Amino acid sequence: MREKIKNKMTPCWLTYTPTTKALLRQVNTHINIYQLLNRLCREHHAKYKREIVIPEAVVEKVCRSYLKNKDTIQAEYPWFMKAVFQEWQAHNAQQEIQKSKAWKAAPAAQCIREIMRGMGK
Repeated sequence: MREKIKNKMTPCWLTYTPTTKALLRQVNTHINIYQLLNRLCREHHAKYKREIVIPEAVVEKVCRSYLKNKDTIQAEYPWFMKAVFQEWQAHNAQQEIQKSKAWKAAPAAQCIREIMRGMGK
């Protein structure tokens, strides 16, 4: 009898919308996208000890880029890994910028700004 695998991760693409799933199926006819997504999630899990979900916007953008440029891409697997990683970093940076702007507009930030101005006098 096979033993149950501990800490088995849920595939991240199960939570995606039907549009993104259709893109994944399209890309999967050329390259095993599901294997690559699992690899990225496993590597991240091994490094940071927590389960992650690659944002749907990132996967969608990379899939569209792959389908548009598949004729010029020579090494598909390394390209995909690098493209997802770079797009994921850009996505996270954009989210942090938006959080920062929202926090700066919050009343608490305004109070802290006034206190800091008063300390300099």
